[in-house]
Amino acid sequence: MRIVCDCDLVIAPADVPWLEYLNAVSGKNVEFNTTQKEVEYDITLYFPNFQKDYGISPMSYWDRSHLYDTMGVIKGADTVLNGWSEQGNFISIASHTKGGHFSSKYRYTNRVLDKVDFGRGTGNGFFATKEKYLLPCKYAIDDRAENLVLFGDDVIKIYFNTIYIDPYLEDLKKRKNVFITSIETPWEDIVEFLRERKDYGVSKC
Repeated sequence: MRIVCDCDLVIAPADVPWLEYLNAVSGKNVEFNTTQKEVEYDITLYFPNFQKDYGISPMSYWDRSHLYDTMGVIKGADTVLNGWSEQGNFISIASHTKGGHFSSKYRYTNRVLDKVDFGRGTGNGFFATKEKYLLPCKYAIDDRAENLVLFGDDVIKIYFNTIYIDPYLEDLKKRKNVFITSIETPWEDIVEFLRERKDYGVSKC
């Protein structure tokens, strides 16, 4: 079966070094509660006048060509996705990617998902796109409800819960075939959910 999975905040904890960067440049010590859904996705809002005060755009963090080369992994992501691949499932990583860090994110995906063969003709793929719903799949995993709501009713939409406020979440809850994880143990929740479904392959992970 085919699984479409987002990268940022689902596999890669890209928000963590971004906050560290903004704190380092500004000299501030902004911290977020990691158990509550109360933070804006645009964390530059917590650093008002950043560009004016420091002469650099707070979004320039995302333009670095080696952004993902030393990035860690969200707990469980590599184990689960590599396991699904070894069981014969097809993995499509779909992520909105800015030009500056495209190669770095692709290298990261290959490094972290080392059991997934992304070679041509393997059935696995890396897609730098916001139009994820155009990719055929049985399961779609994403931390943004605005992406999941575009998938058809036949797709099982797994909302990877985070600390970030999501204005599309209530809309997603009205759709068919939706599962929402906890914030604390999302990958464990996904594995348990699929075990309960008893789908061949993914349920064994």
